[in-house]
Amino acid sequence: MSDQIDDPTVCIAHGAFIPCRRHGEHRHSANPFWVKSVRDYQTSDIPGLTWEPAWERAAREALN
Repeated sequence: MSDQIDDPTVCIAHGAFIPCRRHGEHRHSANPFWVKSVRDYQTSDIPGLTWEPAWERAAREALN
């Protein structure tokens, strides 16, 4: 995570910006990839679009 306080942070478990108001486990990230993914998800006009929790993908990316 960046040291800048104003960097956007998202919950990759729920596809929400922080503070995430959804129930359950949260995973926070300030990675620009995830911030853009959440922004694209929230502004999408695709009916019925759902967010898939992303921590498994994030964990695989961290290992590579």
